[in-house]
Amino acid sequence: MQAISELRPHVVDALRHSFSTGLASGITTLGGAALILALTLSHAPSVQAQSVDSCMSARLADALKTCQAIIDNGSRNADVYWKLSSAQYQDGQQALANKTLSEALRLHPGDAKLQTLRDIIASDSAEQALIARSAQLNQSSIDKGAMKIACLTKSGELAISACKRRLELTDVDGDRIRARLATLTTAQNESRIATAPVAPRPVPEPTPEPIALAPTPEPVAPAIQNPAPDVQPIAPTADPASIAAEARRAAYRTLVTEVQTRLNGFGLNAGLPDGVPGNRTRQALTEFYTATGMPVITSISDLTLEDLIAAEQPFQRAESLLQESRLALTDGNVQLAVQKLNAAKNNSGLVQIPPTLERDIQSSLIAAQSPSTPAPLPAPVSTPSPAPAPQTTVNTAAAGQQNFSALMSQIKTLQGQIQRQQAEQANQLTRLRSAL
Repeated sequence: MQAISELRPHVVDALRHSFSTGLASGITTLGGAALILALTLSHAPSVQAQSVDSCMSARLADALKTCQAIIDNGSRNADVYWKLSSAQYQDGQQALANKTLSEALRLHPGDAKLQTLRDIIASDSAEQALIARSAQLNQSSIDKGAMKIACLTKSGELAISACKRRLELTDVDGDRIRARLATLTTAQNESRIATAPVAPRPVPEPTPEPIALAPTPEPVAPAIQNPAPDVQPIAPTADPASIAAEARRAAYRTLVTEVQTRLNGFGLNAGLPDGVPGNRTRQALTEFYTATGMPVITSISDLTLEDLIAAEQPFQRAESLLQESRLALTDGNVQLAVQKLNAAKNNSGLVQIPPTLERDIQSSLIAAQSPSTPAPLPAPVSTPSPAPAPQTTVNTAAAGQQNFSALMSQIKTLQGQIQRQQAEQANQLTRLRSAL
């Protein structure tokens, strides 16, 4: 290349001399070839640079063609290889991108830009594979649950197909599914037999009377018609995807109905348990989580049902303590009635305290604290003055009980929040483990 560069000025000077003397028309073929060679050599570097620039600045669709054409023309530029491989990967041609990148790294093994692109493609491919596997596992888990619900709650061909599909997916709880499948199959066969058309009985033909002076014909036995074969129509096989979708919808409606029923059981108006989460249901959920001190979540899931089930036992205990408070007040034991009432509030924030009970307890406390009319004594001098000690003791006890109740309420609220967070963390851990 250096020799050609040194030769280039001499060729140009010779051509200029030929034109200046008027001998341009006599330039030989060798002179024309030299002219073309000189012009080509003088413009080749700029043309190549322009091609690389057009490749690097091209958009995705244009880069695929431009950069590939440059490489096909013999270019080994690392940037062109990088641009082409990146464009192929973005276009979804991952195998071709890896092939181009491998060729580029073979030609430029130490190029940091190419190595970085290789690492990005490799990590992105691994992440996409992990996401796809996670989605597949999640879908498989949903299908298993949906098939089980459809198998146990539906009937007919839909339930039979769901049971079979469930056994294909997993053998967990397989004995129960197989027993259900056998029951469904037996019921279907009995239904087919009961509804099968009955073949009509053959009617014998009348025997002809004998004619005089004629040989008596032998009686011909009537032809016995064979009953029609019991051919049952083959029921169309249900689509597994539609079965799974229907089972998921049925499972969600069942879940919502259960949540609505339990909310109504707590005295929260969730409306008619129809499996449709409306405004009343969301309002009832808000009141439930507010009363229990947990974060308010109005979307219904399995965690919602778990929270409702966990709150049922403390609620029943609070209802029992509330009844004991009424009995104590009826017996005249005001202090015991107050203790039972505070214990009911501490056990569950869902318990509804009747205003009449609190009003009666408060009236009894006021009556107990008011000084009673002293009985007439024989000597006024020896009459002791009413001591305020009992009233002070009652006031102190009531104040201490209120502080204790407030403290227990705060502790219960914190415990509910901690339990809720632990449950959410455990569910996230379970989903991650199943995904991996």
